[in-house]
Amino acid sequence: MLALTLGRLAWRAYARVGAVNAVLSRAQLLLAGALHYVLYAALVGLTLLGWLTADATSIGPRLFGVLPLPRLIGIDRNLGDDLQQWHAQAAWLLLALVAVHVAAALWHHYVRRDAVLRSMLPPAAGKDRSVRPAIALAAAVECAGAGC
Repeated sequence: MLALTLGRLAWRAYARVGAVNAVLSRAQLLLAGALHYVLYAALVGLTLLGWLTADATSIGPRLFGVLPLPRLIGIDRNLGDDLQQWHAQAAWLLLALVAVHVAAALWHHYVRRDAVLRSMLPPAAGKDRSVRPAIALAAAVECAGAGC
């Protein structure tokens, strides 16, 4: 999870967000950006708490159940119990953050009727990165309905 999250963070730093920013206010952009980075921090934190918990309880994490990962801390059952509780609380926090993220995406799609949710789709293969398949499909449907 740590490698996937860090890879996703690297991709986010590299890839442009796109033209959907034009429909969002500055406050919405700041709130969305903050929520994304809090989600990433929760993913990294949850993963590290799991790793520390496994270290402290003597289980020792293994990559794909085979390759042992380096120990970050020594064995300490009491600390392991505390870390396990923090890990569970962090998991609930992550779940709440994901629920807020999903609710915001659905609000944009069904209430504001803007392109925020559709902009989350991957770009069409071999096409311009700024054109999203769902946006093109929505435009075609709207055009067909209007008799274009």
